[in-house]
Amino acid sequence: SVTIVDNGGQISAGDGGATTICAVAAPIDLFATLQTFGGDPEAGGTWTFDGQAVAGTFDPATSPAGTYTYTVTGQNGCTDGTANLAITVEAATAYYLDGDEDGFGDGANTVMDCTQPAGYVTNDTDCDDNDAATFPGATEICDGVDNNCDGSIDEGLTGCGGEAVAIRINAGGQEVRFAGNV
Repeated sequence: SVTIVDNGGQISAGDGGATTICAVAAPIDLFATLQTFGGDPEAGGTWTFDGQAVAGTFDPATSPAGTYTYTVTGQNGCTDGTANLAITVEAATAYYLDGDEDGFGDGANTVMDCTQPAGYVTNDTDCDDNDAATFPGATEICDGVDNNCDGSIDEGLTGCGGEAVAIRINAGGQEVRFAGNV
């Protein structure tokens, strides 16, 4: 007597594919990711990386990037099904909060991500992120504030702060100096 067992057709490990994950992203389920590439992969297979068995989770903080192979064991003389999932890890970038929306960020408010979040910029050079008129390269004005973030207050301006101002009384007369604003 002969018994024929129908295993439902060809074993499928799926179509495989490639994906990129951010270095600071949460771990991903390899099987769920494989399913997004189609081919109807069968559950219950095993994962390997460089010929070594690995868990079914990829953590960008600890798992190496590369090609992971999913294998579904064939039964009753059927060949194994395999699919490759190539994973690239994208480096994260530092982004800085730009609270005053002047195009310059606050170095004390940083996030690491692979896409720029709204309200964040790639530089951390704002010396006062609460004042949109204060940023590197801004025009210095006589207000007792370091408007251009160069470490000096009201530099190059006369009549500001403690700078001495020369005033002539009667043309050609004696020069009088005093401190303060005019």
